[in-house]
Amino acid sequence: MQTSPFVATLHGLRAVKAELSGITDAGVASLRDMRQLEVLGLGGTAVTDEGVKYLSRFRRLEVLTLYLTRVTDECVPILAKLRTLRVLMLAGGVTPDGERHLRNALPDCEVTRGVPGSVPLH
Repeated sequence: MQTSPFVATLHGLRAVKAELSGITDAGVASLRDMRQLEVLGLGGTAVTDEGVKYLSRFRRLEVLTLYLTRVTDECVPILAKLRTLRVLMLAGGVTPDGERHLRNALPDCEVTRGVPGSVPLH
């Protein structure tokens, strides 16, 4: 599932919460012009490392959820450049080493493993 063409025209949106939806990498790509995004919820979706590549365009992103996605350590260098992040939720394919790298690269960001409402996966 991609986002609708209508959603892609809403350039002033600050938050997109697409958790547990059918959004894919193509759907994330369709959000690329939403430069005002501060919150992006992608947990529980089919997003992969390919979709994470589009996140570098979001210069105001503060909260990003990627729990229960198909992202791996391959996306860690991209995520490490998102200096405005304050909360990053991971689970799945990002290893503890990848998580450690993110914590070091983003000292002002709370990097957690787990699903909201669950016990963190440390």
